[in-house]
Amino acid sequence: MSGSGGLYIFVFEKNKEENGRPFTEYRMVEVYKGVTDGGYTEVILPEDFDSKAALVVIKGAYNLLSAMKNAGEMSC
Repeated sequence: MSGSGGLYIFVFEKNKEENGRPFTEYRMVEVYKGVTDGGYTEVILPEDFDSKAALVVIKGAYNLLSAMKNAGEMSC
């Protein structure tokens, strides 16, 4: 997804609880666009990104971006 002048993915960070209310924390990771073919686009990840351990958001990324912009922080 694009935002803030770049391309990003959301990655799960941790589940937290504040004031007795649970919520999930995510972080944005900048990625780069690779080759596009047949409607699919290659996503180029940063060199230090551990794709085997990361939990990448597949659905609802625009909802997270909207919540982040409304809250002014990365916690949703």
